[in-house]
Amino acid sequence: MKNFELVSSISNSIDFSWTQLVSPICVVIAALLAAMWAKKSINANESITKKRCTMDYIMSRSRDQKFVNAWSFLRQADKAKQLDVKSFADTTDNSIKMENIISIEGDSINCKQARDLLSYFLNQYEYMATGVHAGIYDEAILLDSTKTSTIKAFAITKVFIDEVRKKPNAKMAYKQFETLVNNWNTTS
Repeated sequence: MKNFELVSSISNSIDFSWTQLVSPICVVIAALLAAMWAKKSINANESITKKRCTMDYIMSRSRDQKFVNAWSFLRQADKAKQLDVKSFADTTDNSIKMENIISIEGDSINCKQARDLLSYFLNQYEYMATGVHAGIYDEAILLDSTKTSTIKAFAITKVFIDEVRKKPNAKMAYKQFETLVNNWNTTS
């Protein structure tokens, strides 16, 4: 009986009220709602930042004179069928070969300059593809705005890329770019 009396006296001393239980429940619910709202806000900010970063990339590339010149040169060369981009993958310092002049629609550059321009051009696409793969850039925006030119750039430079990959330690050269193009080729 002593145990029963002890429990009874303890329960009488605790003035239990449902209002005491409601307050902590409300606090927990408010904290969960605040956490969900914060997560939603963070995700929205990440999405906006990703889109902004993508647009900044597109705009900076369009103002990059070296990139624009390289793209113009490659399109002209491809159209004229006067350019063997495969030969530019040879990095030996053969002065005769490097001094050969390429002239397309009045623009003249030597082979070394053409190779450097081509490498710079491809590196820009590789950076873009790596950014998409890493989630830095919004792929949907890039797909809408650059799909055609990206696929065409890869087609024009594919033989150069294949030649570069024949070298030791270059098996993965421009792999992100190629993967991106392959993915985009399968989208309608």
